[in-house]
Amino acid sequence: MDVLRRAGGDASQRIKDKLQDTITQPVRRTVERVTHGVASRTSAADQVVTLRKRSMVSEKMEDAAHRDEQEVALMRAIEQNPHDSKAYEQLGDYYMEREQFEDARDCYKYVLRLDPRHRRAQVAMKNLDRVL
Repeated sequence: MDVLRRAGGDASQRIKDKLQDTITQPVRRTVERVTHGVASRTSAADQVVTLRKRSMVSEKMEDAAHRDEQEVALMRAIEQNPHDSKAYEQLGDYYMEREQFEDARDCYKYVLRLDPRHRRAQVAMKNLDRVL
């Protein structure tokens, strides 16, 4: 503190600014890494960043023209009600039938996030662990 007082007002402000920059630069780099591939909103006034992770269904809906009608219908049901574990389960079953095990696993993970005691999803995850 004595150093800041002796340095005078302008010098102390420069030192404070430099310290602030060294503190915020790593944070800004971290935010840039985290926001890669994620929708983000920034306010120029206070540099507040709001992150919203895109769901796996949103990413797949981008190429809906190349997908089966049943798959698209299940994904639309999930988009309308993202907290419906039954819709994720049905989409997981759809992927299991078509042997798309990674996609099925993602769906069953969502089911278990929404309902950790969902017995059928637990069994499906155990089976997928054996396959993958």
